[in-house]
Parts: sequence; structure tokens; C-alpha cells
Amino acid sequence: MSFWKTTALVLGVGVVAAVAAGGIGAGMATALVTQFTDEGPPGPSDVPDRETREITSAVLGETRHVTVFLPDFYARDTETNYPVWVVLDGARRGSESASAARTFQRAGLAPGHLVVSIDNVPRGRTQDFLPPDLPEPVDGTTGGADAFLQFIETELLPEGDSLYRTTDVRLLSGHSCGGVFAAYALTERPDLFDGVFAFSPSLWATRGALVDQLERQLADGPSAVFYANLGDEQGPVRDHVGRLAELTDGTSWQVDLVPGASHGATPRLGTPAALQTFYSR
Repeated sequence: MSFWKTTALVLGVGVVAAVAAGGIGAGMATALVTQFTDEGPPGPSDVPDRETREITSAVLGETRHVTVFLPDFYARDTETNYPVWVVLDGARRGSESASAARTFQRAGLAPGHLVVSIDNVPRGRTQDFLPPDLPEPVDGTTGGADAFLQFIETELLPEGDSLYRTTDVRLLSGHSCGGVFAAYALTERPDLFDGVFAFSPSLWATRGALVDQLERQLADGPSAVFYANLGDEQGPVRDHVGRLAELTDGTSWQVDLVPGASHGATPRLGTPAALQTFYSR
């Protein structure tokens, strides 16, 4: 069985089921079919803008659910390839990231993106997102980000390349513990992603060790664009992100401190700034 499960059949079954249930009339169903067969490719508002996939991961030993958000005119413009943007906490962050990507595309500020959002699993997210060998456990784990990074690098991205029209441009974004993973991926695989966005990263979990790694990479002259932000959070997280802001001041990396923003608001506020940072470099 393929790692990726298409949803085109599901869409067709849904239309048939809706007719049977009386949700839409047979005439409307005929009109839909006619539109697809007689009038050529539909516009962006007339086709599904997302596809749900499943990946049976040998690396993680489990099945992961992924949603791929398609850019405008993906079905119509069959000659264009697109950057891939991997988004963590997919059920919460995928749709809003895809909306921002679409806004930038329609404004002519960026190309369209294939936004690949990864859902979390019932056991939680900290094992996937936090680096190994933490000073002390967080939510019962000392970190397993190496395996999750290997899953993205060796399974998720290659399968996406095989099924979609992609360029070699790769973006990664994460929030909170996902922001820690994004920063960790940058230090461990500096050439895997061209842009890395970390919103309110929980850098306290590594007690400054990850900031030290980022500092060394910055000194080496990184090729990837890095963006991070922080809202009104206080305590250790502010200490570590504040230190990162000082280290990156005047460099190609950007760290924004956003007064008045809650922890949950920083991805929505930071995503446009991150895209602008990446595409204006």
C-alpha cells in the first residue's frame, strides 16, 4: 500500500452520497460533472484546495496523517512547480499557514506553496518536537526529535516530491515546542530547509543549549533564513528568546518581540512577517 492515500475517490463518493441523501439534486450533480468535463479546468474556488494523506512511517513505527494544501490554480497550471512548506501542529496551524501563503501568492509577493501540515498523534507532541538528552523530562519525555526529523527528511519530503510538482525550496514552521523543533532542525540539518520559522519557541526546555547551537551556526554564516518571535510570555522563555534576539540583531536572522501578543497569537502574527523576511532577502 502506498504511503500516500489519495482523496479524489473520496470526493466523488461524497457527491454521490449527497445526491442519495437529498443534499444536492441530480441536476446540480450533473452540472458539477459538466463543469469538470466540458468547460475545462475550474478556477481556484471550484476545486478542493486540500488533500488528506496517510504516511506509514518505518522510522517512527506509526501512521501519520498529513494534509496538503494546494496553491491557487495547481490543477490548471500543470507546468509550474512550487516550494514545500512543512507546518507542525497541522490540525491547528495548517489552515492558517495555507491562508497566509495564498494571500502572499495572490498579492504577487511570493509564489504559491504546497503547505504540508503534519497532525499530532494521541501520545502528544513533546516526544516528536523536543531535542534528545534534555536536562530534565518534559511531559514525561527527554526528547525524540531526531527520529521525527529523520521521518521528515527521508519519508515525508521524498514522498511529496514524488506526488506533487515541487521545487527544491523548503520551509519549516513550528510554534512553542514546535518552534524548538524548527530551531533544532536548523542546527542539525542546516541545508535541509531554506527558511525556518519558530513562533514563541519554548527554548527553556534546553536551558539555553539550543541557543548556544544557534549562536555557533550564526557565526559560521548560515544559508537558511531564520525568523522567530515572542509575545508577552515571561520567565525563562523570555530570557532565552531575548538572548537570541540580541545575538541576531544586525544579522540576516530576525527575532521579533511583539508587545501585547499572547502565546497563542504569535503564529498568526508572525507568519506574514516570516514570509516577508524570507521573500525579501
